Amino acid sequence: MRTLMRSRRRLAYIFGVFAGVLLMFLIKRFPSCKSILFQHKCIDCSSLYKPRNDIYIGILSSKEFLDRRVKFIQASWGVAALPHLHFYMNHTNSAKLPVIRLQGVRDDEYPPRRKVFRMLEHWCSHFVDSYNWFIRADDDSYIKIDRLKTFLHSLDSEKKWYIGQSGEGKQEKRGKIGFPPGYFYCMGGPGMIFSRGLLKSICPHLNECQSLNVTEHEDIEVGRCVLEKAKVSCTSSYEMMKLFYAHYSENNKSFKSKMEGATGKAVLKALTIHPLKDAMYSYRIHAFILNAKAQELRNKIYSILALNNYTNSFLDPSNDIWKNDKPWTNVWKGYRHYQTNFEDQRKRLFGVRRSKVREAALKSLQYLRRYQDKPVKYLRSIYTNLKPNFGICYEIHIRLHENVLANVGGIEKFESLMSREVHINSEELLTVIVPFSGRSEALKRFLKTWRSLKDLSENVRLLIAQSENSRELNVDESLNDLKSEANIETLTVYGNFSRGVLLHTAVKNSIESGIVCFIDVDIKLGNGSLVKMRRNTKKHETAFLPIMFSEFDPRFSSNLSDIYHKDSGYWRESSFGQLCVHRDDYLMSGGFPQNIKGWGKEDIELGDHLISKANLRMFRSADPGLIHKYHPIHCDKIENRKQKKMCSAVKSKTFASRNTLAIHVDNVLGLQKTETEEYQNNIAYER
Repeated sequence: MRTLMRSRRRLAYIFGVFAGVLLMFLIKRFPSCKSILFQHKCIDCSSLYKPRNDIYIGILSSKEFLDRRVKFIQASWGVAALPHLHFYMNHTNSAKLPVIRLQGVRDDEYPPRRKVFRMLEHWCSHFVDSYNWFIRADDDSYIKIDRLKTFLHSLDSEKKWYIGQSGEGKQEKRGKIGFPPGYFYCMGGPGMIFSRGLLKSICPHLNECQSLNVTEHEDIEVGRCVLEKAKVSCTSSYEMMKLFYAHYSENNKSFKSKMEGATGKAVLKALTIHPLKDAMYSYRIHAFILNAKAQELRNKIYSILALNNYTNSFLDPSNDIWKNDKPWTNVWKGYRHYQTNFEDQRKRLFGVRRSKVREAALKSLQYLRRYQDKPVKYLRSIYTNLKPNFGICYEIHIRLHENVLANVGGIEKFESLMSREVHINSEELLTVIVPFSGRSEALKRFLKTWRSLKDLSENVRLLIAQSENSRELNVDESLNDLKSEANIETLTVYGNFSRGVLLHTAVKNSIESGIVCFIDVDIKLGNGSLVKMRRNTKKHETAFLPIMFSEFDPRFSSNLSDIYHKDSGYWRESSFGQLCVHRDDYLMSGGFPQNIKGWGKEDIELGDHLISKANLRMFRSADPGLIHKYHPIHCDKIENRKQKKMCSAVKSKTFASRNTLAIHVDNVLGLQKTETEEYQNNIAYER
């Protein structure tokens, strides 16, 4: 028994050794994993992706239009598309044009339904793997290749895109041509665009689509085929009407109207334009588009050059970028939260800016005269609108006919925002001249305000000027007391009160140099106002016209806590009486006119003289520190008609705000109505 067990063990051992040797021999003969992985050649990565061209354009045409429309396309917009553009027709190519002949279709077939499907079949068999986008167009269309490429680059061509101006058929045929509500076909005239993904999805079904026609119109049948087989509708956004522009407003459909109006704007915005029936006017459209491109390139060049000059100015540390600094000549609405709601937009322009605007208007007049049989008249009114985040807009009215006005507009854009520390010459003498005529209470209030200013120094002087005939005893006593105070002087001029004569005499005889500021006795000066006067007045360069806040009648605004509230007063932009100018510039201009007597107009004349004779720029800015205290205005004694009219205009504005006046009038009318009703009731009761 033991012998049998030993024999079995020996046999099992021998069999195991034999099996192991056999298995080892087989493993050595079998190919290794590494040899299996790398026994084939590497795949050529370039064969995985074949680069495709962007767009292919197929244009339907015929022999009749070879010498006109086809040649125009080759000479104009088609240059940018070649060699990825072909003309499809049933005609031999005698002129060596890029023509693909379609067999079995008539060249004069209209609507060209079979032509379109044959063209699609040709695309499927020859070009479907070579292009990302396919455009079907007519020979009377215009395509902006560069803009179209930019537009299509934003889309994935492997998805199904059917792009164009959407259509749904005539009113009587809607619902009968195979399009459910909300689904559209792309109109053939402005052009239809197929993505590669869409074209591949309809290629196997083109024969079936041709055999199931509902209409003879090729764009409807193509759209129906795309909808049924690819489940895609034409793009239907409103913007597509502008991008694929069809101009059917003219009877001749040739863009013969002027391009400066709405038609020109539509042409510039569009990607495709249709129809161009007349070849002569087609070249006109092409020239118009090229001119717009040239203007756009010029603007880019100017922007780059300006940016280059701007950045280079900071690279050179020795370059003083403020050397030729020119401050703003007109700033309106500087304090928008203090601005009244009712403001006249007709502004008085000063200096160089007025000349530039006038020059632009004259150029427009010369252009208009070329196309107008009747004379053109320039109306001397310039309207401006300041947009702080954009620039200054100008508008000039030009009379073309008796009842026809044309608007000529322009924009002056702001440059990049920059900051600097403004140097102020505090050592230069600043003299404030106050003309005075027998109003002691106003003078006392002004002097009280003056003494409270924190900006006073030895280089600031106050000169109070009065006329001899308007002197008062109590005023003389007050003026005599002022002589003991430092930097306060008085001047008496012989004759009746005349603001211009009084101020001119003061500047000429009592001031030797420095800055001169004319401030009325009704003004309440605030801290910081004297600093603004120095900073904004430059010798031989700038005169400063601060815009003051003028108070309304306190009977209508006394309950308001905010002194700058729109019902408390208004920014007096029409007033030029408060003025700062260097003495030398004042004398160079000739000063105030001496022939104007009484109230008003002398400040406007001085402003004109400073611009025309002294060649100064007028700087305007709202100053919250200048508050014109209310006082009754009397215009009855003014003899000059123009001065009286100006006085009445200021008086009407100074009474109260429009909102306050409306409430006041409403209350008065309501009170009168109540009194009338009570009177009628009393009469009825007595009867």
